[in-house]
Amino acid sequence: MPDEILHRPHLGGFAYRCRVVPCPGQPALDPVLFIGGAFQDMYAWRRHEAVLAPHATVVTVDLPGWGGAEPLPPSYGVDFLARAAGLAMERAGFARWNLVGASYGALIAHRLVQLRPRSVVRAAFSGIAGSPSAAEVATLRACAELLRDGRLARFAEEVTAHLMCADPARPVRRREAVRRVLFSQLAGAAPGTRRKMLGNIQRLWSTRLFHPGPPPDVPTLVFTGEHDTVTPPAAGRRFAAGYPRGAFVTVREADHVVHLERDREYSELLLAHFHGEEAARLPFCRPFVPSAAA
Repeated sequence: MPDEILHRPHLGGFAYRCRVVPCPGQPALDPVLFIGGAFQDMYAWRRHEAVLAPHATVVTVDLPGWGGAEPLPPSYGVDFLARAAGLAMERAGFARWNLVGASYGALIAHRLVQLRPRSVVRAAFSGIAGSPSAAEVATLRACAELLRDGRLARFAEEVTAHLMCADPARPVRRREAVRRVLFSQLAGAAPGTRRKMLGNIQRLWSTRLFHPGPPPDVPTLVFTGEHDTVTPPAAGRRFAAGYPRGAFVTVREADHVVHLERDREYSELLLAHFHGEEAARLPFCRPFVPSAAA
């Protein structure tokens, strides 16, 4: 893997980090920017960048409030974070790029497409839906209280149970292994990391997640695991339908944390989309067919 280049941009008085992994040869694609979820840092995508780096320069970020960046008060929302991501790409010298947003990072990525439609070549959002329901907000508040009180094992149990599908009748690849990894990462979080995770959770109910205006005319793929219980496939399909050039697929035998359960397939799906291929043709994907209840 080529040596990484680290940039340290600032926005609004907050310092953060931008990590660039150059393509070792002549890139076939524009750079790929990853924006991760509430519990991910810029090193969470190393397995995926190993697949993508032969095709494109890969960029990952610790936006304010994430990883090695400075803490960010929860009153700062996706608009500020999207502007920070765009500024990071400027500082790294990129005018055009492909964009990946996962879970909470997909909300930021969606706003970034709105703010910089001419900069985004293609976009891919995994695990995105509308604003959280009242029931989900109650779950988030309960998790935040556990984290604030330092009850880390219980916090890790609740978050893992919230993110993953536990129904044994719904097959999920590497379910138990992924559950153990998630639990270990959350339960073992350092005090500074816990503070940032708490801010990210609070942001989900205390700030505006979506901004008005039609989605830009950017080729956009929305996808998630077929058994996602956090951002269900029906919600993702509705979101994709709002994009003039939006498409939606589900990944077989996966749930909301599809990037961990099927990391190789996740990367191959991104490559197919960024190369302009039809994602639904991949053997591990299926077009979503809503049930009567959906």
